[in-house]
Amino acid sequence: MAQQFPAPYYRIVGNKAVAVYGNYVEEILENRRRLRAPIKAWNRRLEAKARQPFRQAPPRK
Repeated sequence: MAQQFPAPYYRIVGNKAVAVYGNYVEEILENRRRLRAPIKAWNRRLEAKARQPFRQAPPRK
């Protein structure tokens, strides 16, 4: 069990490994929210652009 959960990152208590160093659930969720916000904004811009009417080029002479 000690090989699967190295000492700097986990503390072994009984038959459980407790995270000591690294990402906790709250941190993972916060990072996920923070990273998704720019992607959502980008998608909204693309969707708005797609809704605009298509402008055709003027006919060539």
